[in-house]
Amino acid sequence: MNKKILIISPAQTHPPYAGNRSTILSFSQYLTNMGFIVYFLYIGQALSKDSIELMTNYWGKRLIIITPRLYIWKIWLYKYFRFLQMGKVSYKIDDWFPWGVKHRIKAIQMTHKFDIIWVNYIWMSKALTFFKGARKVLDTHDVFSFRFEKTGNNWYSTSPNQEAKALNRSDFIIAIQEKEGIFFEQLTLKNVVTTFRPFPYSQTPLCPMNNLLFIAGPNQHNIEGVMFLIKDVFPRLIQENPEIRLLIAGGICDVINRAILPDGMSLIGKFDILEEFYSMGNIVLNPVKQGTGLKIKTIEALSYGKILVTHPHNIIGVPYPDEIPVFKAETVEEYQKQIRALLQSENSIINTKELVYNYMKKYNDLVNIRMSRVLNLNN
Repeated sequence: MNKKILIISPAQTHPPYAGNRSTILSFSQYLTNMGFIVYFLYIGQALSKDSIELMTNYWGKRLIIITPRLYIWKIWLYKYFRFLQMGKVSYKIDDWFPWGVKHRIKAIQMTHKFDIIWVNYIWMSKALTFFKGARKVLDTHDVFSFRFEKTGNNWYSTSPNQEAKALNRSDFIIAIQEKEGIFFEQLTLKNVVTTFRPFPYSQTPLCPMNNLLFIAGPNQHNIEGVMFLIKDVFPRLIQENPEIRLLIAGGICDVINRAILPDGMSLIGKFDILEEFYSMGNIVLNPVKQGTGLKIKTIEALSYGKILVTHPHNIIGVPYPDEIPVFKAETVEEYQKQIRALLQSENSIINTKELVYNYMKKYNDLVNIRMSRVLNLNN
């Protein structure tokens, strides 16, 4: 009999535009491919009709949605404004966990008797305390201790003691890069497994040589990166090669003023099927130079057999960093040099695609090894 897994998440899976959504969806697909019966419990704010339709089409009867009538996080606004005024944002671990869901979650377990509970994000970890007898997995996505102090991002930040409280509610903690795994091991005696997001390899054919690609969501770091391309990099490239084109996709298209785009740059919006976007060019650019967590766009580009020219920041935390076949660039001149060389040599593109395939095979083999420990596949 196949084991049943319940994934609990404050983030929806569809449409999978944001990096966290696509990460949760890829783990869901991976677990399904491994033979588990996977259910998805969304606990969050009310979804649009389109989102519900997309999620229902994918999950069917295995989708459960809880949107509390009064979706108020415990003392959230109070803490947010109080600490923001002090120049610091710090939460207790359950401040974002909603009221009134405990009995509904227990009733769901009574009905389905899940073997594994997979909770996303530390502030949802209280849900793990409602289950007995099931294997409990906490997918951290990132380190949130002192996140505000490290990044200036006031989205969610807590103390190490509060993060440790969340970790200790689980049997297995998923870290997405080695340095995060080491940090979590200092906070807990529970099992910490560094395993990366599954990225099945999908080879795309050679494309028109002059197309460059950039895809991202609308966060501030991505905006700064694309503005670097718009103002500094692309004008140099098109001056050398008037046939060159840069195609920009994703949610970032919603926040860029088309009037500032030079000739040759296009905003092409969001894609439900990423393969369609990545089939439009051979070379992907990623000039983003800040951010935490696994560099999703790095591995995503490689998973479609793309050639990546990127800021060195975007290989921090990836497995086998000395073997990853990307072209690093920081300055305008370095981007110009790397892109020029690639556009002038189709053989370089073909040879690099072979290296990308070998890297992604090794990457996914490592994911399988690490995940087998979390899922107890050897017993």
